[in-house]
Amino acid sequence: GAKISSYPKDEMARIYQVYYDQASSYYTQNYGVSLEYMLSYQGQDPDEFRNSMLENYIYPLMDNQMVLYYIADIEKIKVTKSLVNEKINSTLKDMPSTVTKETLVNQ
Repeated sequence: GAKISSYPKDEMARIYQVYYDQASSYYTQNYGVSLEYMLSYQGQDPDEFRNSMLENYIYPLMDNQMVLYYIADIEKIKVTKSLVNEKINSTLKDMPSTVTKETLVNQ
């Protein structure tokens, strides 16, 4: 099968930062400790956390995005702001109340 040879580094860094910020906020709000403390407690260092996030979440997400971009390009599908906003609003209906439009847009 086809394999993606490279990933957009800026987009990967942005997505990782979103995941990192969410995890950091989760541990701070729910346990009153930093993400770094939880990683240390679990015997994991920041590089292992980053590699795990890349392997388990970010690469699969990027694979899906790149395939969708490719299909959209070939099929000449244009994504409009109104279509994006419609999808965001639809998605928000199914999400916990703590998820906001800003949270979705920044992912």
